Amino acid sequence: NQLWLRSEAFAFIRAPTLLCLTCRYCRKTYSREREENREVYLSLIKMYLSPPDLVSYGIRLPEGSLPEANVEDALKVLTAHHHLVDSTKVLDLLPSSTPLRDICHFLSTVLQEATTHHRKSQVLRSLLFAEHLQVHKQRIQTEAPRFAIHESTVCRGCGKRLGNSAFARYPDGAIEHLFCAKERDRKLQGQQEVQSTDADHF
Repeated sequence: NQLWLRSEAFAFIRAPTLLCLTCRYCRKTYSREREENREVYLSLIKMYLSPPDLVSYGIRLPEGSLPEANVEDALKVLTAHHHLVDSTKVLDLLPSSTPLRDICHFLSTVLQEATTHHRKSQVLRSLLFAEHLQVHKQRIQTEAPRFAIHESTVCRGCGKRLGNSAFARYPDGAIEHLFCAKERDRKLQGQQEVQSTDADHF
């Protein structure tokens, strides 16, 4: 495919009609999924900017004439198909003498598309994070143990009804007034400190 572009087409590569034909060929050949066809537009631009030695392909040129870089048509291809080429590779190919105004549209379009892509990525990440939180919340609601407090429910600590008082629920399902639970923890902590002191004496 690239051989056709580099030989038969390049003999008349400056002809506007052939520019249209080569671009049509590239549209037909281009495939993002196939690596060998992914950079067909880049190959065309590269030929315009760095013409091959046509003699080696059996094409004779008038004596004293040499193929010259065709920056104008290369920029036309770049402008029309910028979304199908690697912008970094293209910029490396362009001559350093290329006026900025000639590639201004290309650069602004690439930057705009990059910005749009970045914003879309941010929105997508936010949506995925929100979905993750929603799933996590649903999981908590599904796996969390459920229990009911009735008028007859009594505190394990003091034996009195809970009523509307704040309460604490233990992993074993036991329920106590919050005050009773704190009191239990305080007593347990005191017992542990006593046991620690007795152990130090030994």
